[in-house]
This record gives sequence, structure tokens and C-alpha cells, in this order.
Amino acid sequence: MKSTVKSIIIIFGTFTAYLTANIIAGFFFGVYYAGLYAEEGSSEGFDVFFARNTNLLLITVSVVALIIFWAAFTIRRKSFSKGIGLRKIRFSAILKSIFVGGFFSLFLFALISLTQVYRLFPSHGEVIESIIPAEGNFLLIFLSIAIVVPIFEEVMHRGIIYHQLKKSMALPFAIIAQALIFGVFHLNWLQGIYAFLGGIVLALLYEYTQSLWAPILMHIGWNGTSLLIPPVYSDWMLGGIMIFSLGMLILLLKKLKENRVPTKRYRESYESSIE
Repeated sequence: MKSTVKSIIIIFGTFTAYLTANIIAGFFFGVYYAGLYAEEGSSEGFDVFFARNTNLLLITVSVVALIIFWAAFTIRRKSFSKGIGLRKIRFSAILKSIFVGGFFSLFLFALISLTQVYRLFPSHGEVIESIIPAEGNFLLIFLSIAIVVPIFEEVMHRGIIYHQLKKSMALPFAIIAQALIFGVFHLNWLQGIYAFLGGIVLALLYEYTQSLWAPILMHIGWNGTSLLIPPVYSDWMLGGIMIFSLGMLILLLKKLKENRVPTKRYRESYESSIE
């Protein structure tokens, strides 16, 4: 019971920190907008200014949130890197994690394009256009979507939330619970559905490697690939991409599972048995 209450408090505190990061970033952007308006006499509305700088805002919120998370661990006199599971992983696991993300992205792209399920969720297109503007700076978009945001989201969802949930419930339930939280976090039905599926795979990578680096690298591969996929209009090509990427995804996950690192609970007995 105590562990459940503690998990609820930590998860609530984590989201409070995230909201605080949004408020702080919004304040700085408001000050910047006011200064820009005063100096240049710009008549650009704040909504337009916000839309034009969405990626910069995403980076700012993510960095501020990470600083708050780090400060919370420091105040409690706990190691931030150890607390979120930033442990070394094998080079082969690094490559496999990135490719898992890439193939997962290709599978989602092909599946969504073939089924055209996005037509049922008009708001999904609006969200994607807001964070990946057609005329935006690609380097800034890539930095925010493929690097900074994945690091922040993995620290928050797998490093803190999932890590805490495992202490208060059985592992399968913890995996499902954190995936649901990850899906709801995106505040969009279609994004929420594939974020839920992705959340399960991300947690499995964490379990197979016992390191947060694996889901971070998968998330980078996932988001990065989504920014680089060229438009494909042929159904047979989309079908081929979907089948191939799913097959590769299953194969890579199987390889990672076969070579998984023993959990902390069994690590001492495992290491003693191979000495």
C-alpha cells in the first residue's frame, strides 16, 4: 500500500514538474515576445509567434524539465543517472535499439498510410503540422523532435514513472500502466494509440538491457526516421515496407531478449555463477 501511494505521489510530482517547465518556458517566451515587439514594433500576434517557434519551445520545455528532474534527485541526495537507469550498454545493443526505433517508425508509417486511419482523427494532422512545419528550419526540427524530446520523454516516462511503477506492481502491469500514461500524455487519440504501443516496446528494451539508453536510442531512431521517410503512394510498396519492417522489428527484439542483461534482483547470483 505504501509503495502504491509513493508511486502516485512521484508520478503526480513528475507531471507537476513538467507543467512547471511549461510555465517557465512560456514566461521566457512571453518576455522575449514583449521585447521583440517593443524593439521592432512588430504587429505579429502571439499565436503566430508561438507557432513559428514551436520547436524552440519544445526544446526549452524539455531542457527545463530535465533540470527540474535533476534538481529533485539532487535535493534527495540521490544520483540522477543511477536513479533513472543510465547504465552502459553493449555496442550491439546500441545499434539494435536504434534500428528497432527505425523499423517501428516504418511499420507505423506504412500501416497508417495503408489504412488511412488518420482520416478518422483530423486533429492528428494539425498536431503534426504544428511541430513539423513545412517551412521550418529542418535542423531545429530534427534537434527538437529527434534528439531533445526523446531524451526528455524517456527520462520522464521510463526513467522515472516506469521505474517507480515497477516497485508497486507486477512487471506486466507496470509495462501496460506506463504505456497508457505515455499514450495519454500525447493528448491526441491517434498519437496516443501508437505511443501506447511504442511505450510497450520501449519498456521491453529497458528490461532487456537494464539501461535507459536503449529506449532513448530507440526513441531517437523512431522520431528521426519519421522525419526522413519520403512520401510513398503505392499500396504494394507500403505493404512490403510494413511486412519487412514488422519482421525486422520482431527479429531485433528477439535478439535483444536472447542477450538480455539479468535484472538487479538476479544479477549477483548470475555473476557468481559465471565466475
